[in-house]
Amino acid sequence: MKNGLAVVSKILLGVFVIFIGFVGYTGYSYFTDKDFNFYGLMPRVVEEAVDTEVADESAVDEEVEDESAGTANAEDASRQADLNNIIVTVETYASDNGEYPRGTGCVDEMEELKMYFKDGELPSDDAGEQVFESEDGEVSISCPGGYLYQDFGDGEYLVWAKADDDASGNSEYFFTDKAEAVKGESGVYIFHGSIGDLAWSEAEKDGNPLTNLFSGSESDARDAGKKADVNNLIMAIETYNNDYMGYPQKTACVDAMDELDEYLITGDRIFEDGGKVTFETEDGSVSITCEGGHLYQSFGNGYVFWTTMESEKNGNMQYFVTNQGDVVKGDVGKYYIYPSVFADPVEMLPFEGGDVAPVETTGVSRGVSRTAN
Repeated sequence: MKNGLAVVSKILLGVFVIFIGFVGYTGYSYFTDKDFNFYGLMPRVVEEAVDTEVADESAVDEEVEDESAGTANAEDASRQADLNNIIVTVETYASDNGEYPRGTGCVDEMEELKMYFKDGELPSDDAGEQVFESEDGEVSISCPGGYLYQDFGDGEYLVWAKADDDASGNSEYFFTDKAEAVKGESGVYIFHGSIGDLAWSEAEKDGNPLTNLFSGSESDARDAGKKADVNNLIMAIETYNNDYMGYPQKTACVDAMDELDEYLITGDRIFEDGGKVTFETEDGSVSITCEGGHLYQSFGNGYVFWTTMESEKNGNMQYFVTNQGDVVKGDVGKYYIYPSVFADPVEMLPFEGGDVAPVETTGVSRGVSRTAN
C-alpha cells in the first residue's frame, strides 16, 4: 500500500512540475491576470529599476538647472545692488564737490570715491574682471573689478555691470553714444544711472549725438587720486576743528602740518607720487612750492585746500589766488581747490615754512612765502 502511495505522489509531483513549466513558457499567470510570470519577474524588476534611475537622473538635471538659474539670479541681484550703492556714492560726491566724477573708467580705479566706502574698498563683481564691448566691436573696456562708470558730462552718467542671466540685463551691448541708450526687457548688460530721457528722437540723435567722454588715461586716474586726497584732508581738518573749536590759523604745505597726522585715514601726511608742486598767482608775484603737492590756505573765516591737475579739464582754478574774494571756480583749470569759501575779500593768513615777503593788495596786507622749505 505504501509503495502504491509513493508512486501516486511521484506522479502528482511530476504533473505539477510540468504544469508550472507550461505556465512559465506561455507567459500566462494562473494566479493573476497581470502580465508577469515567475521566470520573467526578475528581468521586469531590473527594467523598472532602470526606468526609475533614468527618471531620477532627469530630476537631478532639472534641479541642477534650477539651482544654476537661481545662483545667476542671486548674483545679478547683488550686482544691481552694487550699482545702486555706486550711484548713491556718485551723487554724494557730486553734492560734496559741486560736480560729478569726470571721465569714463573702471569703478575700481575711481580714487575719488574710495573715501565713501569702509576701508576704501569699492564694490566689485565677485566674478572678477568683466569686458564691456560695443556692438561693432570698436570699443572694448576691461575692468578688473567688473563695474564701469560712463560719463556723458553735465551730470549725466551710467554705471555698468555684466549679467549672468539675460533676463536680468537691460541692454544687449555696451554703447558709447547716449542716443543709443535704450533699455530693453533683457540683455547681456545691466546699466543704471542718470542720463535723462532714454527715448531720443532721430532729430535729437542727428543734432546732438552726445558721445561719451571715455578717457581711461593714467593722468586722469592720478588727478582723481589727488581729488580723493583733498577730500580726505577736508575730513581731517573738520575733525580737528571739532576737537579744538577752530581751524589752523595759517597757510602751510600739508606735508608740514604735524597737527593733521592723527586725523588722516592713512595715519600720515599725504604726499603726491609726482612730488613737489608750485602754486603761482597769475601775475607771478607769489609762488609757493609744497613738497607733498597739497597746500592749506587759511583766510581766518574760511579755508581752501589746493592741488594741481595734470589735465586742465579736471581742475577748477586757473591760477593760485591770495585773496578770498578771488576764489572763483570755473569748469576747467590748472588747479583743483576745495571747498568753497566766503566771497568776502579777505587775504590769506601768513604762510609758514619759508621766507616771507609782502604782497600788495587792495585789502589787508599780509605776508606770504615766495619759497617753501
